[in-house]
Amino acid sequence: TNPFAEPGPRPHHVNPFAPPQADLHPPQFEADQDFVLADRSTRFVAAMLDGLIYLVSLVPLFIVIGLDLESEVAKALSSTVFVFGILAIAVFQWYLISTRAQSLGKIATKIKIATLDGSPVTFVNGVILRNWLISAAGAIPGGSLLSIIAALLIFREDRRCLHDQIAKTTVIRADGAPY
Repeated sequence: TNPFAEPGPRPHHVNPFAPPQADLHPPQFEADQDFVLADRSTRFVAAMLDGLIYLVSLVPLFIVIGLDLESEVAKALSSTVFVFGILAIAVFQWYLISTRAQSLGKIATKIKIATLDGSPVTFVNGVILRNWLISAAGAIPGGSLLSIIAALLIFREDRRCLHDQIAKTTVIRADGAPY
């Protein structure tokens, strides 16, 4: 026996000169996990509610515009109301997604975002990858076609849109109950 050898089982030999190895098979959603995928129609209703919330935030803008568009003060005020109204709702929605994995529409419809590996939803995968990236792609020429295709991917068996694929997320029932 070697008196200088460490006690216990011998550790697995690692070649320090070997090329790095990548996990080419990321974790996948398993149907037998403790949650149930959100129904397509429920996801649609949640998205419509979120859109309606943004539309309602524009009501003060319409009131200001109705006052007097010729006035420089009214023009400046309407721009300010528009920017801060949309921005306030957006920031609140992003906060909810980052902390609860739900937007207001998802809260109302009792669904939420879940990552495929079970880790918490973060600002990066919940907002930047799921929302901003697809919105930016939709703003480029031809991007509206991409947005349509991205949304139509929900009709696949795993019910994951392009933004879900990019962020490695899915949308599930918040209460876990079957439909």
